[in-house]
Amino acid sequence: MSRIFSLKDVAEHGTKEAPWTIIHDKVYNLTEFLSKHPGGEKVLAEEAFGKNATEAFEKRNHSEKARKWMKDFEIGTLGDQPKKWYQCALYQGLAVAAGIAGVAAIIGIIVSSVKH
Repeated sequence: MSRIFSLKDVAEHGTKEAPWTIIHDKVYNLTEFLSKHPGGEKVLAEEAFGKNATEAFEKRNHSEKARKWMKDFEIGTLGDQPKKWYQCALYQGLAVAAGIAGVAAIIGIIVSSVKH
């Protein structure tokens, strides 16, 4: 089972000695990767150590090979991220209710036009 980390956990690993980062809600330990990174260690230190590097990672158009390689350094997932508005149960419940109301309205229109 994958470990779950908080933003605070990752922030505490923002040094060269223990560099962690987040990319697409997955947590990576970059320790063994520092010397292998094609762009060099400096770019990782500036944009990734101890923080969410998703945007920086995507700006650089990493290859599929790089994306597969990342799995070797994955140590868990981010667990304390706030949900987006469309992921909330309240919104999903309202969307279902609106859908049901819409279907009921359409059926009502069809039934009333058939009677006339």
